[in-house]
Amino acid sequence: MAADLRRMVVLGPIGTISPGSSHDYRQNGNRQFFAQTGTRWVRMWADWPTLMPDASGFDPVIVRSLDEQIALARRDGLRIVLTLYRFPTWANGTDALTPDELTRSMPDRASSPTATNPKSLMFRYPADVSAGSAWGDFVDRIASRYSAGNPARASLDATIDVLEIANEPNLQWWPQQGPSTTGDPFGPGDVVVHDVLVRMFATAQTIVARYGNEPMLGGPAMADSVGDTRLRTGYGTLSDRLLPALRAARFTAGARFVWTHHNYTDVTFDQGPGTTAPDAATAARTLNFAADMRRRLVAGGWAGWPAGDPADPWIMLTEGGVTLQSARTRWGITDATAQRAKQAQLIRRAWDRMASTPDGAGIAVASNYLWYTDPNFDSGLCDALEAGGATRPAYTTWGGLPSFA
Repeated sequence: MAADLRRMVVLGPIGTISPGSSHDYRQNGNRQFFAQTGTRWVRMWADWPTLMPDASGFDPVIVRSLDEQIALARRDGLRIVLTLYRFPTWANGTDALTPDELTRSMPDRASSPTATNPKSLMFRYPADVSAGSAWGDFVDRIASRYSAGNPARASLDATIDVLEIANEPNLQWWPQQGPSTTGDPFGPGDVVVHDVLVRMFATAQTIVARYGNEPMLGGPAMADSVGDTRLRTGYGTLSDRLLPALRAARFTAGARFVWTHHNYTDVTFDQGPGTTAPDAATAARTLNFAADMRRRLVAGGWAGWPAGDPADPWIMLTEGGVTLQSARTRWGITDATAQRAKQAQLIRRAWDRMASTPDGAGIAVASNYLWYTDPNFDSGLCDALEAGGATRPAYTTWGGLPSFA
């Protein structure tokens, strides 16, 4: 079981991308939500393309907004995770691709030549992520700006606890695999996405060492998906490649690097022993993915936060929750009121599993994605702001859970 399991709510990236929007910490009652529910951790986003439209530096309006949100959250007593998000086209080279090169990139971005929703160019990770690269420069700008170890930072109040250097690289980023080993360019190839993560981990660690290892680093924030395609890599597949590759590179995480993971599947399907999932008779729902990830860390020798002990690594679950769409499609619940009740029930069961059963060993933080919900990913504890923003039963359930810093 987890000791003193912390609670975190994730504000959407739009809070950085569009200051004043529903996920801006300063606006629309977001501060009150944290206070009313005793939620003592917040996750925000450093969206690179928005913060740096070009290589010359930060957009002053966007970075000032982020400064103010972080400083205000800090003054409110919150612990802060800041997640690096997306890659500008000027930094990853996609702004220079010819039409033919864009066409040749489609096997890494879409399921077929006729697919209409390819991955964004801003999810193409750069080839060079060394300390001297554009990515390294961005990490240094963010780390120095929000490091408690940098007395020359822009705002003395604006400090963060964790700089999370990736978000769902096994789902969002491309390429996941090398060229197809079949005659079909959209066919499978060798998994390669772990290679860039190894280099990113090392670069970020080198950079934050300049500031007394403040803030603490986090990653890789893997999506808890299973199964491998050219467009996504299961968390087990990625961890089974990443951990040995880190050892081969002689990378040691140490007490200032925390492994981060997402657990939507665990929450949605009540995964673990005693699951109540409706498909438990035909699907493997007794394996809790967060617990399985921690077992993989121990087996893989990850010597990270909190004590650099490979026998006892802890994990922060930096995204999770259950959508109303899942209550409808996965649980067969058509009534809107019943969907909201199921959301609350599943959040409670996931919390109890992490807080009071062996599955929660080494789990330090549990999260819910969003206060105000996104209609396209309806996991919020409140209705969409545009629809009135009413709190849901899940908000009351969340607020009734223990509160730890």
